Amino acid sequence: MKNKPILQEVLWLLGCMSFTILTGFALFGKTIFSESIDLNLHDTYFVIANQHFLIWFFIVFSFILYFIKENRHSFHRKLPFAIFLTLGLGLSSVIIKVSPFFFFYL
Repeated sequence: MKNKPILQEVLWLLGCMSFTILTGFALFGKTIFSESIDLNLHDTYFVIANQHFLIWFFIVFSFILYFIKENRHSFHRKLPFAIFLTLGLGLSSVIIKVSPFFFFYL
């Protein structure tokens, strides 16, 4: 495999990461890496670090971007497809982790 496709995919992932960090700064401000979010839900107190929101947003945004990008190529390229599958596993783990909070009473 040539180095150009690897460099291209690294640049795509760095672009996704920089977009995620800029969006995090826009949403949470300069205190993104120093404070946490406190949620009071049904007499239960959740404290969630802002970095966890960034990780979830990075996985979801990158998965959607790679799905659109690789759908044009019919998923024939090996390295982007491997990245897409890895992001899909990350997305499924995020959904499994978050789903008990949303579907507790169903």
